[in-house]
Amino acid sequence: SDVDIEATIMAWLLGLAVLPLARQLRHNNHPGIGWAVIAGWVISATSFTWYARVNRPLATDPSPPTDRPIQVASPGYATSDTCRSCHPSAYHSWHQSYHRSMTQLPGPDSVLGDFNRRTVKISDHEFKLWREGQDYWVEQDLFRPWSPAGFPAPRAKAKVKLLTGSHHMQVYWTATGDSRKIEQIPIVHLLEENRWVPRDSVFLMPERSMGTEAGRWNVTCVKCHSTFGEEKVASLFDMDTRVAEFGIACEECHGPAAAHIAANRDPQRRYQTRLAGLGDPTIVNPARLPAKRQSFVCGQCHGVHHDRSDGKHNRYQPGDDLFAHTPIIHLDNEKTIAQYRADRGDIYVNGKFW
Repeated sequence: SDVDIEATIMAWLLGLAVLPLARQLRHNNHPGIGWAVIAGWVISATSFTWYARVNRPLATDPSPPTDRPIQVASPGYATSDTCRSCHPSAYHSWHQSYHRSMTQLPGPDSVLGDFNRRTVKISDHEFKLWREGQDYWVEQDLFRPWSPAGFPAPRAKAKVKLLTGSHHMQVYWTATGDSRKIEQIPIVHLLEENRWVPRDSVFLMPERSMGTEAGRWNVTCVKCHSTFGEEKVASLFDMDTRVAEFGIACEECHGPAAAHIAANRDPQRRYQTRLAGLGDPTIVNPARLPAKRQSFVCGQCHGVHHDRSDGKHNRYQPGDDLFAHTPIIHLDNEKTIAQYRADRGDIYVNGKFW
């Protein structure tokens, strides 16, 4: 169906009320009037479902939390829910993908790790993991660089606020208490093996250490693990990170869709565009881009590059020249290695494992 299921059910159930009247009219030798009533019901139901679809408000949290990144209505963006009505097949295909579930809020359908009263001991640290209703918790050492040397770290418990990953592993984030800055539980759940391992066993670096990567999602992960992520980092302790949608959604590869949706509320334009077969200029269809521009759509995340944008301006959008926004780094090229070292330093270059 190309309309919302809930709107369809409501409209057609309400319309059932006219069926007894239509049947009575037909039995009283007024078949024309009876059919007219039925036709009016069909037209009214269709009109109602169309109106409900195009005027559905964006899903936003009326009282967004202050201790984690949030999903908010972003200028020009409409979220994947608004794509579902006209593109049900594409929506369904995307919804089953790992891109969609790359970043999620915690819940019984999204948390894949073992929180069944588990105690995990790794590298002289003990992690207790459990679930309370819809919430997931961890008790662990307080990983802070200012903990006095020679003394055991104090224990602290925290609620899981955000998830990253759903294919091979899943990472869990908790609040730091500093604005929307979040930090990792420093153990990661491997899904195929159904086991907990240290974070540095899956994110390889030259030197291994047990830490929470505080703020990493806000300044790094948000760029490729969400749709239109905005870091909004004012300082080390002040991060107002927000996204148009958690996970890699439709608009990350097709560009902002609000103008596309508004234009296609006109049925005549929509069918004329489809019949012309030239594509719709209000949205980016990567399949219609030249091969190199197609690869740029994937390369905005699946590439080694240094982001020049400040999170607000000069952002890459599907269809753009990616090279105009960020240099692609080839680690077998001395020139780009030198440029990378100038930007990030030796540790970043030498720490790249493949």
